[in-house]
Amino acid sequence: MTTDTPGADTSDPAAVSSAVPSTPTREPSAKEREILAAVKEARHDGRVPTVRALAAMTGAASTSTIQRRISALIDLGLLRRVNGVLEVVEDAVTVDNSHGLQALQIKVFNPSESDDDERHDTAIAVPSQLLGHGDHVVVVVRDDGMTPDFRLGDLVLVQQLSAADLPDDPPETYFVAATVGGTTIVRTLAKIGGKPWLMASNPAHSPINLDDAFLVGRAVSVMRHL
Repeated sequence: MTTDTPGADTSDPAAVSSAVPSTPTREPSAKEREILAAVKEARHDGRVPTVRALAAMTGAASTSTIQRRISALIDLGLLRRVNGVLEVVEDAVTVDNSHGLQALQIKVFNPSESDDDERHDTAIAVPSQLLGHGDHVVVVVRDDGMTPDFRLGDLVLVQQLSAADLPDDPPETYFVAATVGGTTIVRTLAKIGGKPWLMASNPAHSPINLDDAFLVGRAVSVMRHL
């Protein structure tokens, strides 16, 4: 007789192991993101995120598939088990604000900058509360293509993604950063004729096919001087 232990399968040693959260070495796949979302939903509703429940919630063909994805997410440091129950790492971490917000040094990603700029702006401190999963960089806005959404000199926090991670039907406010001709820009992502395009708010700038650019990732926050 087998039991459906919350988020575990004793027949799979990797599935019952735990891991210390670490910096992810890659972005989770779309299917792995579904597991993260399902665990969040279950915990938010007060339910125990069991393997069978996660399979039903994500439409997986088998529980062994779920086990493999859980193990991968644990290895990435995005899931962990507390008292045998799965939880998303970012939801479990408590932040001690007694000495101010925790800040992480994030690389400034601007290939077009001069050597002097690179020397002085290699990294900046970013509050950890602004960060999601995966790696992040900061892009400095150097053109007026997204005025008034983004201004010259704004620091845009970008979650690094691959083109495969982009949504098929992006909302109107899905901002991305991409490098075009050696310059990194921020634009709105749009799908036109089934192709991804970088759209400017300023009509003086023409649309750019994403196939002709190098995607940096999704813009998730902006910092500016008042």
